[in-house]
Formats: sequence, structure tokens, C-alpha cells
Amino acid sequence: MKKNNKGSVGETVLKFFLFSLIIAAAIYLTILITGFIKGKLDDRKLETAHSLEEVADIITAELDKGDIDSVAMFVDHVPDSQLKQINEYIPTICGSVDTYRTAGNCETGKAKVTFSIKKNTTTHVYDFLKHGTPIPENDKDAAVLYAKVKEIADSCTKGGMTDYMKELRLHDYLLNHCVYGLGSPDDENEFRAYGALIDNVAVCSGYAEAMALLLTYVGIDSKIVVGTSKNENHAWNLVKINGDWYHLDPTWDDPVELNIVTHAYFNVSDDEIAFDHSWNRDRTEKATATDQSYFKVSSKICTSIDDFELSVQTQMFNSDKYIETAVQSGDPASYVTRFVNDYHYSSMRYTLIDRKSYTVVIMYK
Repeated sequence: MKKNNKGSVGETVLKFFLFSLIIAAAIYLTILITGFIKGKLDDRKLETAHSLEEVADIITAELDKGDIDSVAMFVDHVPDSQLKQINEYIPTICGSVDTYRTAGNCETGKAKVTFSIKKNTTTHVYDFLKHGTPIPENDKDAAVLYAKVKEIADSCTKGGMTDYMKELRLHDYLLNHCVYGLGSPDDENEFRAYGALIDNVAVCSGYAEAMALLLTYVGIDSKIVVGTSKNENHAWNLVKINGDWYHLDPTWDDPVELNIVTHAYFNVSDDEIAFDHSWNRDRTEKATATDQSYFKVSSKICTSIDDFELSVQTQMFNSDKYIETAVQSGDPASYVTRFVNDYHYSSMRYTLIDRKSYTVVIMYK
């Protein structure tokens, strides 16, 4: 008589199914636990920010490493109302915060916050120049901007030039071709390097971005400083020349009302630019050197009325638009008045820009 095995086969299939289910659940649970542990270990590596400025510093440092889509950190006692202003503290060349999500309450305690990063046209060009990250094919404006940066830098600089001279040539090109805009909220280009180099109209962030891209192309280290000047939010550059950092403000070197290129803010120290600029010095490299300042390199620092008159007369032979020099001692206004009266230049006007150790005199018709 044949034995019926249907029952035993069914039991075997059921056992195999249950066993497979247990194995799958164990694997899934292992993955969850591993992910949780890894997440906790990764969280232990995250930095903690105790102020909005520290949040901005961490984001900027991470973005400067290359192609980053998000930045996570712990935020301790920083209200959401401040976090919403984060883009005002981040140099736009690195990108900007699109959205952020918070795991906990960082206003009353410590919570993990993950910031989603949005790249712009300037960022795509900067990432390509600095890290070799390919420019996205769908960002046609970035391709146009890169081509313009290359064209300008290649035409203004050449092999054998010092970094100082490269910086000067690029600075003067930018100011000769760009005018200060109104900062229309309907035209983002005015806030970007694209506006400065392609449309030839930009506000301070556009000037600073353009200068940063040009300097990066020719191999000069630079950063963008975010602060205030003349009671307004402002952005300018820090540039590393011969191993030292200097402030460079192309916007204020391009006075709207004068239509000339000046160098009052070209390679100045922390103390010199602090007369009309404010920023958190703890967040930036120290700029203490003066060797590569424009007026020292060009030998335009005067210590007497005779020095002043010689400097002005020498420049008048080379320019019919304006004269700029620095007065280290004496009364600059009286020097100008005496020169104008003695040499009958009654149509000559002037402006003074105070520094810690000298006063910049710009004379123009």
C-alpha cells in the first residue's frame, strides 16, 4: 500500500516559507540596526554650531570641498527665524541653502539640521575651475560664463606675470567693463558673476563672484567676505598674494559717480579696510600684511607736500582722467588746495578716503 506524502510535502513547504521569512526579517532587521548604528556614528562626527555665523562657517567649509548636495550638523540654541536668514551669511559662489529639515528643536536645545544645497551658474563654473567637477550640460549659462572667464583671463594675463600684476590686470578689466546696478529682485544675474562679466551690470556680490572666478582661473587663492559697508550688506574679496591675505573690494573701487577705476580698496589690511567695512574677523583669514598694497607697490605714498605735488604731476602726464595717491602725513585737503591754486587747476575736484596709516586722495576733472 502507497504512503500519502502530500501532508509532509505541505509541511515542508510551509517550514521553508517560514524559515525564509525569518531569515528575510533577520536580514532586514540587521540592515536597520546597522543603518541606525552607522547613522549614530556618523552623527558623532558632525560639528555643532552655536550661532548663525557658525552654521554659515560649517556650510561654507563643506561646500568649498567640492560637489556637495547637502550639509548636516547639530545646531544648538539657534532660532528658526535666524536659520531662515542663512543665505545672507554664505558666499554665493559656493551655492545657497534651498531648504532645511530639523530633527528636534534647535531653538530650545540641540538638534540635527540638514541643509539642502542649491547650485547656481557661478557655482558650477567655480566647482569646475577649483575641483574639476563637470559643468552640467543643461546649464548653458555656466558654459557661456566659463568661456568668458577664460577669454578675459587669457587676454589680461600671461606667463611670467606676478600674482600681483595678474590681480591688478583682472581688477582693472572688471571695473572698466562693469557698472554698478540697482539690484533688481527680478534680475538674479545682477547678483551673480554672469551679470558682471556677460551683462556688464552687477551689484557687490556679482563683482565679488566675478573677481573670484577670474582669480581662481589664474591660480590665485581667494575667498568672498560677507559683511557690511556704509550701513549696507556687502560682499568683497580676500586675496592671497605672496603667501599673505589682503582685502580687495572691486565694488568700492568702481565709484558710480566718477566713471573711473580707482585702487583705494586694492590689497589692504584688516585695519585699513575696517574704517568703512565691518565683518566678523574670527570667521576670516587674518590680513595683516601691507607689502602688496597698491600704493606701496606703485610708490604713491607721500610724506610731504613736495612728494604730493611730484606724484600728482607725474600722474598728470600719464592720465587725463584722474589721479590717485596716498598721503601718510600732513593735511591732504590742504595739499590739494595748494596744488590747485599754485597750478591753476580750478576745474579739478577731489575725494578723500581715510585709512589707518594714510589717506587716499583721488583727484578728477
